[in-house]
Amino acid sequence: MNRLALSAVLLLSLALAVGSAAAQTVGMVADVDGQVSVFDADSDTIIANIRIPGGSWGDPFLCDCVITRDQKLGFVADFNNDSIWVIDLTRSPPTLATGVNPIPLTNSAEDLSLSPDEKFLVAASGWSAEGSPLAVVDIAGRTQICTFS
Repeated sequence: MNRLALSAVLLLSLALAVGSAAAQTVGMVADVDGQVSVFDADSDTIIANIRIPGGSWGDPFLCDCVITRDQKLGFVADFNNDSIWVIDLTRSPPTLATGVNPIPLTNSAEDLSLSPDEKFLVAASGWSAEGSPLAVVDIAGRTQICTFS
């Protein structure tokens, strides 16, 4: 095989390899009965179903979930157990993350939002009758750092 033909074959192989290594878009949905489904949003395929264990207040009642932009971590609000579960999306299949998990809160978690810099997670309860504060979680430390009304 001459150099030109060999170069053409190598370039075609490289183009095919780069094309097949396209980034996967990951999504998550939480079931109120304690299951988180992680899916490939590009192919509409379930990657993992993760069962969230019960806690001191009984079975989990999962509400909102969010995923970091780099698709490495997912967070799931557990309203019944005043906590946020962390999902490791880098593992195959995704699983509950090691380390502090769940992140305990001083109030129930219903709705979640990441700060623009993704250093903090804000959890809202939704219990307006109680005047439940917003909980602010430091993602790196996996701890609630403050609350505010």
